Amino acid sequence: MITTSRRFVTLNELNHFNTLHKHFMKGSAMNESVFDEEEQRIQRILNQLKRKELEEKYDATFSESDPDIPPDVESEWLNYIEE
Repeated sequence: MITTSRRFVTLNELNHFNTLHKHFMKGSAMNESVFDEEEQRIQRILNQLKRKELEEKYDATFSESDPDIPPDVESEWLNYIEE
């Protein structure tokens, strides 16, 4: 969860935003590289939240994320850990 001055944003809400964002951007004339960077930034945030969720739920411990690992690969790895 991310605390904002107004309310909490849950992981599900961020996932929903990510899905809407991807859908909206498919019809856009936005530069692909900018879109890819934004998509990766969002996925890194989701990965960070997933790590925190796993830490709280299972008392897991993670080191800092390696910036050289693609965020989609890290996401798959985090999902595998939860299974």
